[in-house]
Amino acid sequence: MYNAFKLGKIDLITTTNINIEEHIGTIGYKKTEASGREYDYIAINTQNAVLSHKEVRQALSHVINKEHIIQTLYNDKYYKNEYPLGYGNWLDDRENENIFEYNLEKAKQILEENGWQYQYNSWRKTENYRTITLSFRIMVQSTNNLRLTIAETIKSSLEQIGIRTYITKLTDTQYKNYLQNKNYDIIVTGITQSASPNLETFLGTGNLANYNNEEINQIMSEVKNITKEELLKEKYKRIKQIYQEDVPYIGLYNSYYAVATNWKLIGSVQANWYNIFMNINNWYKNN
Repeated sequence: MYNAFKLGKIDLITTTNINIEEHIGTIGYKKTEASGREYDYIAINTQNAVLSHKEVRQALSHVINKEHIIQTLYNDKYYKNEYPLGYGNWLDDRENENIFEYNLEKAKQILEENGWQYQYNSWRKTENYRTITLSFRIMVQSTNNLRLTIAETIKSSLEQIGIRTYITKLTDTQYKNYLQNKNYDIIVTGITQSASPNLETFLGTGNLANYNNEEINQIMSEVKNITKEELLKEKYKRIKQIYQEDVPYIGLYNSYYAVATNWKLIGSVQANWYNIFMNINNWYKNN
């Protein structure tokens, strides 16, 4: 396919290959890029004894250096995405996009402001005459080398601020079982997004974070019968506000998607994975 494109036998190609230039060069064609369908994120078990504390999840959101992961693992081609609708959905208001910025001092500050103290080489907090410590396991699929690297990166960052972390490498079967049973602390996972993603996947019954919020449940019920765009945006804005406060997940990135066309194909050809033939009525070949 790449050779045929370089020879002019193919006018248009789509790709998720972040190293596409190694195959077709850098000149002699037009290329547009967009956020892809693959969305990787971290699901946090909000029913876990330690991770049920909202401030712990908030602190974790500042420990992961997404930009570094994207740069080192994906040649700076992937798109940082902290929210399930953040890939470009029209219902996302784009406000507070960097609320979960990488900041280890901020993470420690959040813990300290909520009664956690770093003592005896661990973070501790006493509740109801019982002392709990920050320590948990990161579950990751052993056959996915990139996610293994991400897990190691997270572990390293957590240890920098004194949070004990252990990585459990799962076989494919174990990974599927953990996702089904949701009996993990933290799991590195991902999803292939549809053109019209439903937040029920992340926030509805049986979600991977074991997350439940009555206000979100009410809003999710209401939006099913709302057709006015402005009202829908208002409702989804409130969902995002609660999501950013509660942090049931930590979004990482969306994959890379590109469209390359040769110079003879005239017209607006924009990278989008839901309809590659958008505006095809305005395309024509210049021979």
